[in-house]
Amino acid sequence: MLKYLLDAAAGIALFFALMLVFTVDHFFVSRVAAPNANTLNAIVTETSSKQRDPKRLKLAVTPSGRFPKTANEDLVIWDDMGKLLKELGEGFRFDEITEQQILDKQKKLSDYDVLFLTCAGGGMDLNNYLAHFVTEGGILYASDWRYDAVAKAFPDMADPNLKADGERQELDADIVDPALREVLGSNKLHLKFDLPEWKTAAFGGPRVKTLIKGDYVKYKSRVKATAPLMVKFNVGKGTVIF
Repeated sequence: MLKYLLDAAAGIALFFALMLVFTVDHFFVSRVAAPNANTLNAIVTETSSKQRDPKRLKLAVTPSGRFPKTANEDLVIWDDMGKLLKELGEGFRFDEITEQQILDKQKKLSDYDVLFLTCAGGGMDLNNYLAHFVTEGGILYASDWRYDAVAKAFPDMADPNLKADGERQELDADIVDPALREVLGSNKLHLKFDLPEWKTAAFGGPRVKTLIKGDYVKYKSRVKATAPLMVKFNVGKGTVIF
């Protein structure tokens, strides 16, 4: 999902992404309550649209971007999906792979079921690899700063009219997806954007399902706009979650 931090909802946002990854087309929430590790395990062991054993899904995670917070402080990691997966336990083991390893063919995306393309700049050279990976049945989770890479890989899904950067701000987003609303017990999700220049989920069309959307203030501007903040769409045998 996102370069920005979601206040207390940071873990929840990434958790939603994981639930989407392991169920792909819908949530199996009738047997579970609040989102936590036990909930995820229940969902994971339920089923997947590709009829694979979810316990054996092979996960790949790209390194998250880092930047100096101040001259005298440690680097800050954006969305640390690897950390979250480690906290979920042994059943969520993953391989960390770099873009260069993919380009140099040291690592094959076809060896994995799920790729977490976490927040960092670049990635546009991966467009053919990403397109093939998803078309052949892979599940791609991409963070906001990977928008250009995903849009180039799946140009038919991109909507340039929705493309924009957001300012640092707080907002109450609309949870569009009924399953997410059921899990949270609310139609709204309060988001805190601690950093500017985050990217909207600028994808649209009949094949794109908006999960979360919101009204926001554009970067370096007082102009307000509405855009998707989390979407998913299917391509070929696979799925993209952005």
